[in-house]
Amino acid sequence: MFKIKASFVHCFVLILTACATTPHYSERSSQFITDHFPEEISFIKTMQDPLFKKDLENLLTNVHDINISEVNCSTGQIACSFKSYPHTVFLKKEYFLLSKEEQFTTILHESYHLLHKSFDHTLCTKEKRWGHECDEDFNSAYGIEYKYLLYKYQTNPSNNTLLLLKRLDRRINKS
Repeated sequence: MFKIKASFVHCFVLILTACATTPHYSERSSQFITDHFPEEISFIKTMQDPLFKKDLENLLTNVHDINISEVNCSTGQIACSFKSYPHTVFLKKEYFLLSKEEQFTTILHESYHLLHKSFDHTLCTKEKRWGHECDEDFNSAYGIEYKYLLYKYQTNPSNNTLLLLKRLDRRINKS
């Protein structure tokens, strides 16, 4: 009997320790976004298209929580979101190896899933090896990434933005 109780207590302590050491941001995630993406936030503030600017602001304010966790996202994913956590974006450590621009568009992508309650992707027609990690059109999670980067590229062209645009174009079946 003592052995079972000791194992239970040990497991409970491990769970508490894991929860306590997982980085976790809240305060409507504004602090995380402001701290990590000052250039992108400045860029959005200067946008001349008021409707697109408002769409982006709505996406960002819809994220209330950013949780850095290795267990929530599937293998191969660097970020994810779930219907059961309607305002939370989960990030894996690999996320922080991406360029700042790609990190930001990943947040936009997951925010789109959350705001539109649309968590599915479709079969890729341009890159079959990607499986079901594409979207049908630009009104989608990959589409919001593409639109943001296209707007940014038209305003301030850069090689990194162009490379990201080319990669995202293959994630949208109807271009």
